[in-house]
Amino acid sequence: MLPQARDIEVSDDNLTMSAAIEDAGIAVKQLAMLTGRSAAQVYRYLSGEATIPSIVWRVIYSRTRDYRILQLITGDMPVLSVPFEAPSDDLKCSIETLIRMRRAQIAVEQDMLNIFADGKIDGGDRQAIERFRKEFPRMLGLQSRIYAMIAGGK
Repeated sequence: MLPQARDIEVSDDNLTMSAAIEDAGIAVKQLAMLTGRSAAQVYRYLSGEATIPSIVWRVIYSRTRDYRILQLITGDMPVLSVPFEAPSDDLKCSIETLIRMRRAQIAVEQDMLNIFADGKIDGGDRQAIERFRKEFPRMLGLQSRIYAMIAGGK
């Protein structure tokens, strides 16, 4: 069967964009406003009718920190991006929160080491490893906040 004039090629990029904004709860009108595009143009990106420009990807990434967007650029090459987060103005609250979060992270890291130490990785271990892989960027973000407190002299 010959393609009709209305048929279009659809890339995976539009599916990634759709999933990222849906997961983050970003409305098409909001994305249009943030990128200076019309809602109709955003719908064209989502349908695969138009190539998604870098400004759109940057806005989506800045709002979501979605690793799938980095994967589009890097392919199979492993890359990790960690946003720099400044500490809050409430220093005492920040320190207590950071200590509590860091202790929880150390416990998770210890669990990962124990999984690998026993030499057997089963289904439950794989799920724990996948959760760790997804949480690791957030963990590094916490480290950047701790660094900012130290380097900033607070």
